[in-house]
This record gives sequence, structure tokens and C-alpha cells, in this order.
Amino acid sequence: MKIQANYPSKIFRYLSFILLAIFILVGCGKKKWPEPNLAQDQVQATILKIEQDDDQYLIYFQLKGNPSNVKQIVAQIEYRQDACKGCPFQIDEEKTLAFKSDQHNDFYLSKIRSRFKLSRIRLKVINVYPGIRITYSNVLFLPKTKEED
Repeated sequence: MKIQANYPSKIFRYLSFILLAIFILVGCGKKKWPEPNLAQDQVQATILKIEQDDDQYLIYFQLKGNPSNVKQIVAQIEYRQDACKGCPFQIDEEKTLAFKSDQHNDFYLSKIRSRFKLSRIRLKVINVYPGIRITYSNVLFLPKTKEED
């Protein structure tokens, strides 16, 4: 009688072991994370204009691509007053931008405060997909005002 009582539990154990082995073998295949589509997922920024209002600057820019793929936009600022348009860009400060749409779906506005007069600025766009390289906007040169000359 003990043999018949253990018989169903042994079958259950064997079946469980076989099912577990099949599950492990099927689940251990080579897994590959899907690659982002560069053409669809890359986002590029273009600075349209900058307006100065006392100690803050209003940055108007346009995004080309899907804005939901933007992880972060960083303003790279240069304060050198002797900067020229052809000189290499030298970053003096970086500020993360909080941006909002300006009524059109691809035009945006952001504000940054600065104690110093900006000479040049560009935007660094960081994508949510780590496989997509960081993109940089155009460098906008802020000419000196007549008061500074």
C-alpha cells in the first residue's frame, strides 16, 4: 500500500522536473535588447534666438525628432567676452533646461539665469536611449551691446 500511495507523488515530481527543465532550456536562449532606430529616435535642437531680460535669458529653440525621446537638454554657456565666431567653443558653465512648448509642437522656450554676460551658447541633447549619441545644437553668438563697447 505504501508503494501505491507514493506512486502519484513520484509522477508529479518527475513531471514537475521535466517541465522545469524544458522551461529553463527554452528561457536560456540568447536575449538581445532591441536597438533604437537612429532615424526615428534621434532628437536634434536648433537655437532660433535668445532674448535678454535683466539677469535672465529666454532661449527659443526647435526640436527635430520625437520630443518624448529627450532625457535632458543642457545649455552649455561660454562667458568669454573676447570670443569670436570661429574660435573653439569653451564651456564655462552647464545648466539643465526645463522647457515647454510654445504653442507649436516643435518650438520650445526655456529660461536661464546668469550673473554674467553670455557670449556664446549651445544646447546638448541627451536621448533616453543610451545607444544614441548626444547631439549638439548650433552655437549662437551673442554680440556685445553698445553699452559694453
